[in-house]
Amino acid sequence: MGKKRKVYALVLFIIVGLAALIHASVMIPYGRERCINELCGIFFGDIYRAHDETWYMALSTNLFSSFPFKTPIYAGAPLTGYNYLSSLLMIPFTMLDVPVWIAMYWILPLLWFILFALLSLHLAKAINTSKGFILSFLFFQFFAGSFNFLIRLRNYGNLWEPKVSFLHQSPHFLLNMPMAWSLLAILSLLILMTRAPTLLRHGVYAAFLIFVGFGLKFYAGIAMVLLWGSYIVFTVLRERRWMLLITLGFPAILSIVISVFFFYDPLASLATGSIFIFQPFAITHLTIEDKDYFYLPDLVLQRYYLYAHGISPRLIAIEALTVFLTIFFSFGTRIIGFMSIVLLIVQKKITIFYLSVMNAMLILFLLFVLFIQKGVWTDTSQFATFARLLSNVFAAYALYTIAQQRIRWLAMIGVVLIVLFTIHNAIDIVKVYYLQPNYAYIPSKEVQALNVLRKLPRGVVFVFPHKRLQIFNHLDSRPVILWKAADSSYVAAYSNKPLWYADQFQMQITGVQNDQRETLMRNIDTISIKNISARYFYLTKEHPDYVLMDRKLKYAGFPIVFENSEVRLYEHRSSNN
Repeated sequence: MGKKRKVYALVLFIIVGLAALIHASVMIPYGRERCINELCGIFFGDIYRAHDETWYMALSTNLFSSFPFKTPIYAGAPLTGYNYLSSLLMIPFTMLDVPVWIAMYWILPLLWFILFALLSLHLAKAINTSKGFILSFLFFQFFAGSFNFLIRLRNYGNLWEPKVSFLHQSPHFLLNMPMAWSLLAILSLLILMTRAPTLLRHGVYAAFLIFVGFGLKFYAGIAMVLLWGSYIVFTVLRERRWMLLITLGFPAILSIVISVFFFYDPLASLATGSIFIFQPFAITHLTIEDKDYFYLPDLVLQRYYLYAHGISPRLIAIEALTVFLTIFFSFGTRIIGFMSIVLLIVQKKITIFYLSVMNAMLILFLLFVLFIQKGVWTDTSQFATFARLLSNVFAAYALYTIAQQRIRWLAMIGVVLIVLFTIHNAIDIVKVYYLQPNYAYIPSKEVQALNVLRKLPRGVVFVFPHKRLQIFNHLDSRPVILWKAADSSYVAAYSNKPLWYADQFQMQITGVQNDQRETLMRNIDTISIKNISARYFYLTKEHPDYVLMDRKLKYAGFPIVFENSEVRLYEHRSSNN
């Protein structure tokens, strides 16, 4: 093996090895029962992760109990408006009775990392066989992050506190499992596009990938449609082969229609209004309006004043600056990719593949700037997530070009600076989840109750409505009890049973019409047990409504099936729910 090949192998090993450690730090320590500083229970990275991860586990453990699929957080309601394909990955583990947390935090992340690394390596080689480009691409795939540390330095005088983050950067992918798995579908489509596909079988394969993409993540499906649509349009325009619209386009159109109706039930979702709302710059405004970000109060006031007096060049300039700041801070060092786009165009090296990726990236970012989402309005930030992923192609080309400069010392300085300004998010991951974690946890006494509940016959579970009794603070490393700090689906996740009413945030996302039960839950003092169609009643004793609800259940004659110092569990044995 030559010296260059040895260096290549060593650098490749370092990149993949460090990436494996960082991604492992995000998942492996969590979701299982353990003790930390005399507190014992099931620990999560923070309340936001706890919410998302318990929802994913709740969906996975309850999804296959009925068909059509039902939501696990509003018993009896159909599951609509949500991508559940990633939950199918849990089928083998549920059949083998493997604990859900082992699959969620150990097995699936390991499998995902291996596939992500192999597909990224394959794509890099398909784009450019140079070892320098391959290493550059893998570096951005695994480590690319934002310039959030510059905001921290400006606002707080240090690089680390408090926690400020532009979410869904490369080291964060596993924090959203459906998104993480959707990246594999996108990488597979990009690999197909590098092969200049023109045959019907290529169109069918692309259609299959798009179907999978929509099933895993709606925003991923849109990104894939833009990629494949751009490829078809540019190929047809360059080669004048109009039949490609049929061989490559028709299967994709069919796939889009089937996947949207199969996974999202658009008729039910649209019944409550359009999914996306045209609201230009609403999300980018947060960059200069939020005090934790690049806060510019004077500029914000000027903008409001100018809006009141109509469109003007000054207002346009302010909005343009806001968009630029959003791109700069959220894309981080990937902004060097814009340099490579210009270089490719000037040197006339722009291929259909590069054009397609560039076009999809720009449209995704425009969608992010111009639209908000019904329910959780900031969810359109996921358009920017996939735009950043695509920008890795151009960032890698730029880094490779810099490394190839003839003035070696200057090239070395450029590469070192880009690396140093990129890996901050990766170091931040280690700090946040290893050195100063902000845990949310389920106490051991509750875990004991959940284990008992899981072994009981299937039935709907009543849990108390969320009332915030603890404030989660990123500056405070003391663990918070999950149910006291946030609404979540944790009882459904660890009991394998649907809940009568829980997790209002997720109900908004999935479009559950919850008015009737929400009204009942707001008035626990007047609620009648007859109106609660549940078999089990999971009562946490520190909840403000515990005494009142406990009295109602005792009066109704429901037997206690389990009790410890923190939980009392009742069963309505004559219930059919």
